[in-house]
Amino acid sequence: MKDEIKRNVLSKDQLKAKLDELGDEIKYRVEEAKKSGNSVGGAHKTDIGELMKDYRMMKEAYGRILNTEKESLQLEDILSTLAEEKEEDSKKLKEREEIQASRIESFGELIELVTKIKSALPKAKKETEKYYKTNPKSYAVVFPTDQMKKDLEDILEKLVGKDETVDENVDDNTEE
Repeated sequence: MKDEIKRNVLSKDQLKAKLDELGDEIKYRVEEAKKSGNSVGGAHKTDIGELMKDYRMMKEAYGRILNTEKESLQLEDILSTLAEEKEEDSKKLKEREEIQASRIESFGELIELVTKIKSALPKAKKETEKYYKTNPKSYAVVFPTDQMKKDLEDILEKLVGKDETVDENVDDNTEE
């Protein structure tokens, strides 16, 4: 039987079937030996001893197959998880790059808004002067300059910090 095991490589299922068959054969022979009144000794002992030896070898081989299979599945899970993480990382990387590009592009929009504000301020000033000339006793707010000034100061603080000042001679085309 050893030679048969060495020559034929059995699959896990075939090995399990042989193992079960051999276990049943051992049980049968032990029962037969007991029935015949000869304890488990003599010729039966040698025969059963060989079967038990083969059984242990097959059981050990089956155990190694199960362990190898289990380790293989664990490795497969690890590799699968790593592949998913790598895939997620590339998705996250792309998403992060898009968000960063969008934020950088927003500065262009802000510059356009500031340019529009700069051109709108002199017009608003003229309208305010005109209104107060035609209504000299009025306290009406034509444009909420106090609130606009506060909002612009808040924006400036966010851009340069609370204690810092902006150099008024900064070149508009300066890029880093």
